Amino acid sequence: MKICKIMSALLLLSSVMQARELVNTIKAVVYGEDKEDIALITLVEITRPGIDGAVHTLEDKIFSKLLWFEGKKYRILPSEEDMERNLKIVEKDNNISRKQLIDMFAASGYTFEEGKEQFSEMYTVNSIIDFKVRSGLFVSHKEVQAYYDENPEYVDATYTLQRGLVSYNYAQSTQEQARSITDAIARKKTVPGVVWSPSFTIKQDQLAADKAYVRTMKEGDISAPIATAEGFELFKVVTIMPRRLKTLDERYAQIADMLRRPKYQEILSNYKKQLYDNASIIYF
Repeated sequence: MKICKIMSALLLLSSVMQARELVNTIKAVVYGEDKEDIALITLVEITRPGIDGAVHTLEDKIFSKLLWFEGKKYRILPSEEDMERNLKIVEKDNNISRKQLIDMFAASGYTFEEGKEQFSEMYTVNSIIDFKVRSGLFVSHKEVQAYYDENPEYVDATYTLQRGLVSYNYAQSTQEQARSITDAIARKKTVPGVVWSPSFTIKQDQLAADKAYVRTMKEGDISAPIATAEGFELFKVVTIMPRRLKTLDERYAQIADMLRRPKYQEILSNYKKQLYDNASIIYF
């Protein structure tokens, strides 16, 4: 359970709650496989935002109840100790007291016990999804390798540059000074009066359109002088890291995660269907 996100939602929830009274009516009754698995879903539950800040649909709540029944079945419902530990984490991470937490629940329209019940339900839902769905999300090395081979990605060339500036020498014409700088560059001699910046790195796709000429330069090259308001601007190429294919190691986690997504949806959809098939739901 992502407690920090829940806490952020609680902080926002009280600001979006509207002052209104709801006539609380039953919208659905959910019966699980076990004869003791019975849950009522009321209008308030699907109208009032939860502690995660979201308004859950009737189907969302039905699915949560079915997962709660599964938590009972597999004996993974959170204990009082589990919930107390999670609440203390919330308090510690947000530097608040228990009283402040209770006040925040109240400002969001919940008693402390109601807030704890929602924490408990969310804990159970996440645990069951981990157990029944995420645990089955195996992606083989062969699948990752095949995707990698069929969908290459590259790292753009990277340039380490220095920007040089030569102040105008008013004892010479601009043309004469430009020729003097160009001659020094051609002879690979020190450019007269140049002040070089510290080295900086830039990727090829980050080069401005008027600096595209850098792409044709080699290590050690200095660009032709360009007159600016400050003086003559030059660029020196210190090093070039050529464009290269990303390695499998660099992309492995991202590819595996991407390949898991459709599997996750498929397993979740099948599991949800199984739960609905084994349950009885009466809508009002």
